[in-house]
Amino acid sequence: MPSCDQPERTHICVVTIQPFRDEVGRIVAHYVAPGAPRELNLSHRDRTAVLHAVQHTTHPSAFARMQEMVENNLRGRLHPNFIRWSICNGNKPKVFFVRVMGVSHAAAGILLDMILTLSKASRWYRILGAPLLLIGLITLIAAYKGLCVILHASGKVRNLKPWENEDSLTIYSETQSSLKKFRDDEEVTLGASSDAASFSKTSRNGDAASTLKRPRSLDTFGTANSFEDQPWYSSYEKKPIMNKIFENNTWVMEESIRLIQDKIILQSQVWGITLTILITAAFTALPKGNFI
Repeated sequence: MPSCDQPERTHICVVTIQPFRDEVGRIVAHYVAPGAPRELNLSHRDRTAVLHAVQHTTHPSAFARMQEMVENNLRGRLHPNFIRWSICNGNKPKVFFVRVMGVSHAAAGILLDMILTLSKASRWYRILGAPLLLIGLITLIAAYKGLCVILHASGKVRNLKPWENEDSLTIYSETQSSLKKFRDDEEVTLGASSDAASFSKTSRNGDAASTLKRPRSLDTFGTANSFEDQPWYSSYEKKPIMNKIFENNTWVMEESIRLIQDKIILQSQVWGITLTILITAAFTALPKGNFI
């Protein structure tokens, strides 16, 4: 009881319940905070708004701006970039080699037309440069989209990715076999209680998850999305350039990707034929140079 010479004080306790505070903190630490392992490309205004909101609430609405930005980024940039990446049937050295080949063929066709134009030969001989020009233009236009016409003509194949080497394919095969084994072992003995069965299944699933753990780069709260520490990275960097250009091939499995590749090749052929006709007609219309 308070004494007579001291005023009575009323103590009011305010209890704030914010569920998932730890989870929200992990999201901010991994995706929102400056210098985070997987820092999102947020503007200063959006980042400040999100950080201010999570200080007062853990409601999902605190991430409304971030969600809108991520969704727009996925739809407007990341998904189209992924489609363009999937369409490419050659690696970077291969595509660069094909582009050089396309430029050289097109340049050879134009050079041949120029020589015939400056010579005393009939103007109809200038059509001889059209095949070289056509091959070069088709190859160059297709390579601009990341397609190698040679690989496409070989049966719609693509170069193996750097991580699709023999070791990684072996590990993938062993992982699938282990996963199948764990699934087969999930049969519960007849007569066991439902609680015991649930516990046994959970334990086995936990063992399977720990055994078949994905790389840290694929975890929700893992390290930064970097592949430089992967075992295949150093070995691929040491690979000779010619081996990269003539990398092993594999069949393009996705039907929709093959259809898009066919469309790109068709467009390249149409543009190549059109430009070849125009350039050849322009050279043919020029008078003789009579210099050679």
